[in-house]
Amino acid sequence: MKKVVAIYGSHRKGGNSAHLTDVLLGALPEDVEVKKFYLADMEINHCKGCFVCRRNGNICVHKDDFLTLLDAIAEADKLIISIPIFFGTACSTVTGFIHRGYILLAGENGQYTLRIPKKDTVAIYSQGSPFPEEFRKGMELTNFALGAMGLKVKETIVCTLSNEIGAAAQRSELLDKAANAGKTLFE
Repeated sequence: MKKVVAIYGSHRKGGNSAHLTDVLLGALPEDVEVKKFYLADMEINHCKGCFVCRRNGNICVHKDDFLTLLDAIAEADKLIISIPIFFGTACSTVTGFIHRGYILLAGENGQYTLRIPKKDTVAIYSQGSPFPEEFRKGMELTNFALGAMGLKVKETIVCTLSNEIGAAAQRSELLDKAANAGKTLFE
C-alpha cells in the first residue's frame, strides 16, 4: 500500500493551509494510506545542537513526539506539509520540525548522506500578503532545508490573502491546484 504523511504546520485547525492539505488528501487514490500529524498538538522539543544524533546514529536526546513523526516519515512514500508564513518565513512549529530534522542526516559536515530515502514532497504555504512572490525567498529557504532532510519539494502551492479562515475555500484555482496535486502525486 502507498503511504503519505501529512504534516499540518498551522496552529489554526481548519485554517487555509490545512484546508488545502485536506483537499489534496481527498483527491488521492483510494489505495493510499494517510497519516496526519498536527505539529501544534505535538510535544516537539527544540533541537539543542548537541550532535548526539551525529555521533550515535538515529538517536536523539529528546524522547518526544518527534520520534513518532520521524518513524512515519521513514515509512512514507510521499509527504505533504502545510506551512504558514510568519514575518516572511516558515512559522515556528515548522521551523522547529526542520531543525529537529537534522537527525535525518548522517556523515560529517559537508559530506552528509541521508538516513532515509528521498521523499517527494508537496509544500502548501499560506500568507497574508496578496503578492505570491513577496515571501518567495523564505519559501525557497524552507524548501531548501526540507530538501536537505531528504524531503524534496516537487510542488509548491501558495495561498495569498490568508489571514482569515475560509479564504482558501473561496479560491477555485487553489482548490483545483491542490486537488490536481493529490491526483498526480504518485504519477
